[in-house]
Amino acid sequence: MMSILYSSVARGSTILVSHKNEEKRLSRDFESVILSILKNIPKENGKYSYNAEADSTAFHVLVHDEFTYLCLAIEMLSQSIAYNFLNEIRNRFQPEHFRRRALSAGPNGMKHMFGHILDSITGHYNAIYKNEAGDNVDEVFDKIEEVKDVMTENVGKVLERGECLDALLIRADGIKQDSLMFQRISHHVQRRECHRNYRLYIYGGLILFIVIAIVIIIVVIVR
Repeated sequence: MMSILYSSVARGSTILVSHKNEEKRLSRDFESVILSILKNIPKENGKYSYNAEADSTAFHVLVHDEFTYLCLAIEMLSQSIAYNFLNEIRNRFQPEHFRRRALSAGPNGMKHMFGHILDSITGHYNAIYKNEAGDNVDEVFDKIEEVKDVMTENVGKVLERGECLDALLIRADGIKQDSLMFQRISHHVQRRECHRNYRLYIYGGLILFIVIAIVIIIVVIVR
C-alpha cells in the first residue's frame, strides 16, 4: 500500500515539478483542489494540513521562503512522517542552481532537473512505510476480511436458524390452536356432562317421588 500518492514543489500557484502515484486512481478534481490550496495557502513559512474526507486522504503543505512543498497522503500516515518527507524534499531543493532555475521556471519547468529526485524521495518513503507499517496494515485488512467472512457465515447460520425458528413458531402456533380447541371441547364435554347429571338428578328425583307416592297410596289403601 502506497502512503504518499502525490507530491509537488510549487512557486505560488505554479507547480514546478510533481510526482503522481500511478497505482492509485485519484479523483478527477484533485488537481483543482491542489491549485486552490496553492492559491489560498498563507505565504508565511509554516505547516498546514487539510483532510480530504471523500477518499480518506490528507494534504500536507510546507511553505518555506518562496516555495511550497505539498503532498497528498493516505489519512493513516502520521503528520510527522508527512512533514519529514516534505522537509527532505525542501533540503534537496536548497542548492542554488535549483532555486535560481525555479525562480523563473514555468509549469513543470523543473521536471528534468528535479523530477527524478522527487520520484526517488517519494519512492523511498513509500518503501519504508510499506516495509515497516505496510505489513501491519495488511494484517489489519486481512483480519477485517476474516471477520467479514466469519460474520457472513454467522449471518447464514442465523438465517438458517431463522427458518428453524419460523418452523417452530408455526408448530407452536398449531399447538396453541390445538390447546384452545381442546379447552373448548373439554368445556363442552363438561357442560354436557353437567346437563346429563342434572337430567339424572331430575329423573332420579322423579322416580323417587313416584315411588314415595306409590308407597303412600298403598299405605292409605291398605288402611
